[in-house]
Amino acid sequence: MFVEDSEDLREMFVELVDFALNRRCIGVGSYEELVALGDRALGCGPAKRKGDAEIVSKPIDPDRLQSVIDG
Repeated sequence: MFVEDSEDLREMFVELVDFALNRRCIGVGSYEELVALGDRALGCGPAKRKGDAEIVSKPIDPDRLQSVIDG
């Protein structure tokens, strides 16, 4: 799950994760959109967890982003 208010950046990140890592990723523009997805948002990852999230502030350090993606 990737929350980003910039639509272009959000789409680029989702495509990057899908193409480079062969992992499904859902991008939303706000916390409200995430909440609206409800249980459908849980299907985007193998752990299907609720209640924990990794929050990374911009600008994103590439090494930090890689560690988040790797889990």
